[in-house]
Amino acid sequence: AVAADHGLTPRRAFTRAIHGFVGQIPGVSLRRIQSDPRVSAIVRDCAVKVFAEAAEDLEDSESTPGQVVPVGVERVGAAPGNVAFAGEDVGVAVVDTGLDFHHPDLQPLGDASFWVPEYGESAQDDHGHGTHVGGIIAARDNDLDVVGVAPRATLYAVKVLDKKGDGYDSDIIAGLEWILANVDLLDPPIKVVNLSLGRVRGPGDSALRAAVASLVSRGLVVVTAAGNDASKDVRDMVPAGFPEVIAVASTCAQTGAGDPIYGCIPADTASMFTTDGRMDRTG
Repeated sequence: AVAADHGLTPRRAFTRAIHGFVGQIPGVSLRRIQSDPRVSAIVRDCAVKVFAEAAEDLEDSESTPGQVVPVGVERVGAAPGNVAFAGEDVGVAVVDTGLDFHHPDLQPLGDASFWVPEYGESAQDDHGHGTHVGGIIAARDNDLDVVGVAPRATLYAVKVLDKKGDGYDSDIIAGLEWILANVDLLDPPIKVVNLSLGRVRGPGDSALRAAVASLVSRGLVVVTAAGNDASKDVRDMVPAGFPEVIAVASTCAQTGAGDPIYGCIPADTASMFTTDGRMDRTG
């Protein structure tokens, strides 16, 4: 209604994660819309990208015989047989570049997925990062490839990034909107939302943070990657710096992961490429 009253055509409207829309606003209309009492904020739709040092190729995700337990999975105590709970009856929404629905070590639910129409005709991963993340979370405990932290969890693909791993805040919000619309309709229900993506913090973060807070208020756990920029603190990143999320940085799983400059790096210390440091807990 607000868009129509101001002669605008929204590209996408939101009714759950936030109440608003995304679209182009001509400069001559901006001040008039800002003075509309129904409008709480106008923010720039900022670009986001996957947190990866290099794009993972889907060809690299092809299955190989024999299962390996990653050192990281062992380090967090989640190797098969070490924990009684392996993710049964837990749905995990992977908000990323999609998932490889043909990979036998993942088996995501293809009929319960979301994708931004501009980025494809399905939530099939055309980049590789989402599949990589999905494997860390829930690669099956079988005789293929690797095993994930929670191999019995169910993955739901939420494709909000294109084949280059790029997207916008509004794409993420659209994915979170789908999660909120379906959280009570899926079996198993979504209980965890993973976002291994983001950008540097800026003045226009209120819409994305409000969308994330909507998920948390529904009882969902939102986990984000801290990022791969050692020059930043976690509080400098979005969505990792939001106080509503659990931000995860990278640590060295083994002692001796040496580097010509840094020398021997002890286990359980921050990886030299990761974003770590202070977090904003004041809101």
